[in-house]
Amino acid sequence: MNIRAWRVATVLAAAVVAGVACSSDKVSTVEVTSVTVRPATATLIVGETQRFTVDVRDQDGNAVPSSIGVDWSASPSSVITVDPSGLVTAVGAGSGTVRATAEGVSGSARLTVEPPPTIGVSQTAATLAGLLGGTPPPEPV
Repeated sequence: MNIRAWRVATVLAAAVVAGVACSSDKVSTVEVTSVTVRPATATLIVGETQRFTVDVRDQDGNAVPSSIGVDWSASPSSVITVDPSGLVTAVGAGSGTVRATAEGVSGSARLTVEPPPTIGVSQTAATLAGLLGGTPPPEPV
């Protein structure tokens, strides 16, 4: 290889390396445009828990990596609470909203929380005593 060919090859190699270096310096930005909380609605009984998930999408409709931060919130706190992973706990009867926010964009789900079932102990005892032919116990005060 003569000196002129070597210089051309060196310049071409430097241009290729510079081009690769320049392209790796480009920063791709992801803009969050939608946050969907799943399930969209749920009904729980006081004391129950349910995990909610979030689907975060960018400006092109692509799923955003799970490494992006999602903040969870719930209201009212007298009805539901939520932990940082999306686990909702029903703490009181009523209706509430769980919300997930990623980069300022939010999505939400509605919850209905029902009271725990009650058992009429005195009525059950009286019915059972009647079926067995006995005398029902006295009513509690």
